[in-house]
Amino acid sequence: MKFIAIAATLAVSTASFATLITFDEAGRADGEILSNQYSGVTFTAGNTTGASLTAPTGSFATNTNLVLTTTDVGGGLTAPISGRLLRTFNGWLGENGDAIFTITFAQPISDISIDFGGISTASSTRIFAVSGGSVTSSATATGTGTQTLSLTGLNTSSIVVTPGDFFDWVGVDNIRYTSAVPEPATLAALGVGLLALRRRKTAK
Repeated sequence: MKFIAIAATLAVSTASFATLITFDEAGRADGEILSNQYSGVTFTAGNTTGASLTAPTGSFATNTNLVLTTTDVGGGLTAPISGRLLRTFNGWLGENGDAIFTITFAQPISDISIDFGGISTASSTRIFAVSGGSVTSSATATGTGTQTLSLTGLNTSSIVVTPGDFFDWVGVDNIRYTSAVPEPATLAALGVGLLALRRRKTAK
């Protein structure tokens, strides 16, 4: 029983890791469709979480553009927006509704912030934290041009993003998030504890 208690205590020890995705990292290229190029993070067009969300101007697009670009980035972009962005202007023209995509994390995150550029309809630029098919937290742009939306105090693996409505092309940049993962030393100690427990049971 002592080893079980030790293992349980060790199992809850975690370390926080902050990550920044700028789309300018080595290996990224214009015209690339974003999916699972970043370790532990998957981008998917549409709302894949089961959460009930309302499209600002009608319905959400079934073909939300997830293309990286530096060449057709539209207007109204100011710092910290720079370099390569997510969502091309040409791709926006081909979407059949309000843009929406899901970011899924391999490990739960505790906070996230995303920069948006070229906003003209503030109420359409939003981010949602989703857990178990329900929205647990959300943020909405409060102005036009460039805005940063942030969520804190999270424990979720799913973020839904609505960059802008069907009449409002918005570029996405600089995704920052913090994930909590077990420390390597914790995992090693946990393994030692479980091994000792197994040997103790075998000896009986």
